[in-house]
Amino acid sequence: MLTAKKYYLLFMFTCILSCASSGKQDSGMEEIGITKLQSYDDFSSYIQINTFSYESKEQELPAYYRINGILFQNLDFEKYFIVPVKKGLYQIEAGFIGKEEVALNALEVGKGDSVLVKFYLKDDPEPLHE
Repeated sequence: MLTAKKYYLLFMFTCILSCASSGKQDSGMEEIGITKLQSYDDFSSYIQINTFSYESKEQELPAYYRINGILFQNLDFEKYFIVPVKKGLYQIEAGFIGKEEVALNALEVGKGDSVLVKFYLKDDPEPLHE
């Protein structure tokens, strides 16, 4: 019989395996961090996103996000971009000018989950213009 810890490890392993690229960049464990927490009221579900520079891990970036194809921008430059969601599977992409985009293709959010996703964007070797 699986314990809660084993379920959590299985979930994390599945998420890591699901972090495949959309042809933009290899989305390995070093570029995406996922932490799953319980929401304060056990009914609401949230995705919290924060983006950092890969080269300088403490440098936060005011990135744009695509969640299931819908474009979002963190215009308030808050520490985390927070989106209330329903339970289900979500595809999240993060990008910033001069950085390579990173995609998380299958993030599962359950009822009452609060999932923290941290993206670490690498410098894009392509010039902005020629």
